[in-house]
Amino acid sequence: MIDFHAHILYGLDDGAENLEQSLMLIDSLKKQGVDTIVAAPHFYFNNITEDGFFAFREQALCKIREAESDVKVIPACEVYISKSFPYTDFQRYQVANTGYILVELPHRTSLSKHIYDILLNIINVHGLTPIVAHCERYPAVLSKPGIIAELIEIGCLIQLNTSSLFIGALKNLALKMLACDQVHVIGTDCHNDRRMPIYQDAVNLIRERFGTEKLNRLHRNMELLLEGRRIEVVKPKKIKRVFRFYL
Repeated sequence: MIDFHAHILYGLDDGAENLEQSLMLIDSLKKQGVDTIVAAPHFYFNNITEDGFFAFREQALCKIREAESDVKVIPACEVYISKSFPYTDFQRYQVANTGYILVELPHRTSLSKHIYDILLNIINVHGLTPIVAHCERYPAVLSKPGIIAELIEIGCLIQLNTSSLFIGALKNLALKMLACDQVHVIGTDCHNDRRMPIYQDAVNLIRERFGTEKLNRLHRNMELLLEGRRIEVVKPKKIKRVFRFYL
C-alpha cells in the first residue's frame, strides 16, 4: 500500500525532527501495511533556496534509505502556492519525475483568481498535473465544496488526508468526496510523534463504507501515478453545503 503524502524526511520542515523520528514514523506505517511512502516536505519559496532545499532533501533521503530498506521512499515536495508565488521551472518539484506535483493551497476563506492562474500555468505551460494536498482541509473548500469540482475540471487531482475521516469538522466532507469519486489519492500527512500516521483504520473505513472496489481503485491510482501514467478521472459533480451537511 502507498502513503502518498508524508513528512518523514527530517530537518526540512515541521515534520520529523531527526532520523530517529523519521524511522519511528516509517515503522508505524510499515505496521499498518504501507510499503511505499511519498516523502513530501513543505517547500516555501521565501524560506529557503531551491538548491538548499534539494540538497537537504537528498541528504535526509540517503540517511533514511541507509537505515530502512523494507520501505520504498519516493522523493517529492509539498509546494505552497501563494499570492507571491514566483513563476518558475516546476520540473524540479515533481513527484519523482512522474509528471505530477503535490501542491498546497492557501488556508483562507476564498481562493483568488491568481491561485487558479498559477495552477493553469503549471498544467498548460509546464505540462505537469497538480495534485492538491489535503483538499478537504481548506476553509475555502469547507465553506464552498463546489471548489473541488472546479479544481478537477481545470486538470487537478485531489489528495485526501486519511486522518480527516476521523475528525468531526472534516469527516462529513471527506466521506462525501469519496462517495462522489472526488478523491484520487490518499495520504497520512504524518509529521512527527504529535501527528502520527493513521492509515489502516482509514483503509478499513473506506472498505466498509464504500466497498473493496473503491479502495482498490485508489491504490491503483497511486500505483499508476508513481509510474507516470494517467488515471481515469470521473466527471465531477459539484458538492453543495447546506448548513453543516454536504450534499
